[in-house]
Amino acid sequence: MTTLTLAKLVEIEAAAAKATPGPWRRRGWALIPAFKDLRGPSFKVSVVMFATDLTEADYQARNADLHHIALCDPATVAALVRIVKAAAAYVDEQDDDLNQYMTLKQLLRDAGLLE
Repeated sequence: MTTLTLAKLVEIEAAAAKATPGPWRRRGWALIPAFKDLRGPSFKVSVVMFATDLTEADYQARNADLHHIALCDPATVAALVRIVKAAAAYVDEQDDDLNQYMTLKQLLRDAGLLE
C-alpha cells in the first residue's frame, strides 16, 4: 500500500491545479474497435485495446485503467485532497475544535457525502 503523506497530497493538489479541467472521458472507436480514446478538453490519447500480443487480461486492465483515469479529473482529485487534508487537520487537533469540525463537515456535505 502506498503511504499517503502531506507532501504527497500537496504534490497531487499542485498537479491537479495545473492539469486541464474535466470532464475527461473514454470513448471507443466505432470503425476501429481495437482502440479506445481518453479525451479531455486539451488532449486525446489513443490506447491499443486489441492486438495479437495482447491477452484478454491485458484488455480488461487497459479498459479499467482508462475508466479510472477518466474518473480522476483534476476537480475530483482536488476535492478529495481537500477532504483528506481537512480530516487530517481535524483528527490532528483532537481538541474538539468546532471550527475544524465544521470545515470538515461542510467539505463532506459539498462533496455529497453527507446530507
